[in-house]
Amino acid sequence: MSAMLTQACLVVGAFVLARTLYRFVSFVLTIVGRGSPVKLTKYGEWAVVTGASDGIGKAFCAELAKQKLNIVLISRTKSKLDAAAKEIEEQYGVKTKVIAADLGQADAFTAVAQGLAGMDIGVLVNNVGISYNYPDFLMNVSEERVDQMIALNVTAVTKMCRIVLTGMIERKRGAIVNIGSISGSMPMSLLTVYSATKRYVDYFSKGLATEYGSDGIFVQALHPAFVSSAMSKMRSSMMVPKPEGFAKSAVSTIGKETETSGFVWHDVQAAMLNMLPAGLATTQLHSFHLGIRKRAIKKAEREAAKKE
Repeated sequence: MSAMLTQACLVVGAFVLARTLYRFVSFVLTIVGRGSPVKLTKYGEWAVVTGASDGIGKAFCAELAKQKLNIVLISRTKSKLDAAAKEIEEQYGVKTKVIAADLGQADAFTAVAQGLAGMDIGVLVNNVGISYNYPDFLMNVSEERVDQMIALNVTAVTKMCRIVLTGMIERKRGAIVNIGSISGSMPMSLLTVYSATKRYVDYFSKGLATEYGSDGIFVQALHPAFVSSAMSKMRSSMMVPKPEGFAKSAVSTIGKETETSGFVWHDVQAAMLNMLPAGLATTQLHSFHLGIRKRAIKKAEREAAKKE
């Protein structure tokens, strides 16, 4: 009996080791294979970027313009869009078009579809999204914020894909980048709604990739960790790139990797997270988010006291 148990343990150990080696080799080959970006103009003349007026969205616009794609910028504030568009035109010599629309509103997509009608759209970057102000329990999050997360992180991504897919299918070419989050890789307490919406982005993107791959359409699920932006409120570091550095790295994966973090140090973080037992990872993340919540509440209390 003991011999059989020993043999079973050896088989399981060999399987775990082989799986670990496979993941490591795949990781290395992925990083090495990034190199120069794919020439994205092969997908079409125009790129559409949502949430394009600042942060990651604006940085994506610049990287795509470097490849001589004309850029459609979509966001809520027209003045910020106009300023970003002017900057892109002057710096990269491409055409731009702005569409001021709040994608958190159901009636916005009719205007967006009309604005994009007849254009040779080669690339869509679904960047618009919203998270919590800080990690918190579900019942402490306002109903308005919950509705916004579902509308922007789920509904907007879905509807934008439907708008551009008709033309892409007809032309038999196109690339769609749906920006999710490492938070969608496992359930994350105190970010429950955000984590769940980003899981939707993951599954939705993978499903589309299979549905329309034979039509010449590349679909990517992009799952970054923290980027130094208005949403994260974090300072830049090796692990937390500025939007420009992240976008440059992420654009180099379009046309190559259907699922990626888009940034090498985020790849490392994701690999380490995936190596942890699920229960341990969940517990550690819960404690981590409790700490952030505590500090955020204290900061808010201090700021409120100063105003009194």
